[in-house]
Amino acid sequence: SLKEKVGKTFYFETSVDDWKYYNENGIVAHIDISHLKLTKKPHVQASIHGHSGNWAVSGSNSIYDLKPESFSIYIRWSAGGPLTIEQAKEYGWYLSYAVTSLD
Repeated sequence: SLKEKVGKTFYFETSVDDWKYYNENGIVAHIDISHLKLTKKPHVQASIHGHSGNWAVSGSNSIYDLKPESFSIYIRWSAGGPLTIEQAKEYGWYLSYAVTSLD
């Protein structure tokens, strides 16, 4: 079980400048964790923070393309419609995430 294999947990945050364009309705953060030098896919938990609007997005805790050295998080408005990098910066959105080694 996961409980038996859990190793060390590392905590990090992105910045508001880490968001990239995905499409007209969403943005993405590609997160590099290669500095941890993991050999197995880790367990990752993430959440979005900011001073406005973060309650109205979907995807902030969904981990995609998980590898020992990286992962991605895609977000969009829950109600639909365009979401831009500029909005994310204006609202102060950043991600906090915990990476637990399974090595």
